[in-house]
Amino acid sequence: TKPNGLAPQVGDNDNGRVLVLHNYWHQEYRDHRHILAVGAAWLGMGPLLTDVSSQSSDTLWLLGKNPPKSHRIRSSVQAGLYRDGGFAFAKNADTSLAVRAGLIHPLCGGGHNHCDQLSFEIQDRGEDLIIDCGSMVYGASGALRNQFRSTASHNTLQLDDLEQQEFDPRRLFNMYERAHTVVDLWKADGSVVEFRGHHSAYASYGWEVAREMRCNLRHGRCDIQDIITPLRAKTAGSQFCGRLHLAAGIQVTQTAPQVFRLQSAKHQWEARFSDRLQMTVRPGQVSPSYGVMFNAPVIEYRFPAVPGQTAKISVARV
Repeated sequence: TKPNGLAPQVGDNDNGRVLVLHNYWHQEYRDHRHILAVGAAWLGMGPLLTDVSSQSSDTLWLLGKNPPKSHRIRSSVQAGLYRDGGFAFAKNADTSLAVRAGLIHPLCGGGHNHCDQLSFEIQDRGEDLIIDCGSMVYGASGALRNQFRSTASHNTLQLDDLEQQEFDPRRLFNMYERAHTVVDLWKADGSVVEFRGHHSAYASYGWEVAREMRCNLRHGRCDIQDIITPLRAKTAGSQFCGRLHLAAGIQVTQTAPQVFRLQSAKHQWEARFSDRLQMTVRPGQVSPSYGVMFNAPVIEYRFPAVPGQTAKISVARV
């Protein structure tokens, strides 16, 4: 759960609720606190780091209990790496980081997985900034289904127009492991979180992709470095493209050759890109709920697929 009460979107989201006990017509489907409140009340846990006081309808009807109390995180960082699930999360009172780094389970067929390895979300001061694009639809539109589960719809590197994972666009609920992502480092020290992971999605073209992240959650700053390593003398592919999918409502203004100002209704951030990267801002789409889609900007950065190339990006609050 992010500090704003919402859960990061990873993979598919179909708005599934079996029993809705309050606020039926105005649900925020990324808000999973009803589950947290009922589970904690049933187990007698508390106080929680997330405020679940608004979930009393669920706990009273199902358990006859009030929801657990909560206390606000101060300067400490709550962090965890879940290798089997394929996620890393960290947050303090204002800022959160979520990183996707794991495997598709061989028995599941990859039905609800996306091409999102080494992708991430950042939320700061109560507002989503860099986010996962969501799902939009399943079978109602094969084109939209494949768009939202593609590599290009996530905050990660793509070689030319290749996909990270193997899937047939005609089979909307199948995806097979090709990336074989490995987490090399996950460390939380005070307010600073460090991550490093790599994958071999483009190994058949002679490339390994790695991402290093260092986020200071207290100061609202995240530094990212994308590294490409040749696996053999002769490689294939022409260029790598990385993307930052921004939340709907974020305005992007270029203030210098390698600098962009990101602005919401309340806050500002600055995104800086290393020299030799070619950046463009284009329109994109995000889906916070099944069947719902909003326009939102995407910052793309490109660099040649040649040995020794790296991409450095820093995103910091202003």
